[in-house]
Amino acid sequence: LPGAAMPLLSGRLVAGWAVLDILVGVSSRRRELLLKHGFPVPPPVPLRALLDTGASVSGFPPQVFRALGLT
Repeated sequence: LPGAAMPLLSGRLVAGWAVLDILVGVSSRRRELLLKHGFPVPPPVPLRALLDTGASVSGFPPQVFRALGLT
């Protein structure tokens, strides 16, 4: 987003890696549509993630997509 500030993260490295505890949820648009049509919104899925500043893609285990109703 233009003008959006870069998030600042702080914490310890784990065995030399930047590891974060995160929550992964549905997009705000999907949430709106689910609520509009009377469907439940799945809760965010907690994960431990590796922050790799050199990565060009991100991936999640298949069970995350299932938990969010995206399969």
